[in-house]
Amino acid sequence: MIAIVCLDDREGMMFQHRRVSSDRTVIAKVEELCQNRTLWIHPCSQGLFAFPVQMDEAFLSKAAQGDFCFVENQSLKPYEDSIESLIIFWWNRKYPADVHLGLDLKEWKRIATEEFAGYSHEKITKEVYQR
Repeated sequence: MIAIVCLDDREGMMFQHRRVSSDRTVIAKVEELCQNRTLWIHPCSQGLFAFPVQMDEAFLSKAAQGDFCFVENQSLKPYEDSIESLIIFWWNRKYPADVHLGLDLKEWKRIATEEFAGYSHEKITKEVYQR
């Protein structure tokens, strides 16, 4: 699977049951990435996407090789061996997160970086990692 996450500077994904990942520009970039490919999401992410997605509470265990998974409410550590690539949208802010990425990024190789203005944040950094 190709995991997509939005993180704060402390690798937080959610704080006080609120998502970090609701920027319109980021969602448009996710849609571009997933053209003609499957995007899996948890039901809590349903309101973010206006294009067809596969939704299931166990989406991370159902995704096949090459499928995209948009993750915002659970650690990726239990699924680390299934992740082919990791796409991170960094918010460049610190929030009091209660759900974290759970991966050691030192074990991954960053292969691409892009900075852009988001809808809600003036600077968002996209990084792509592989093992």
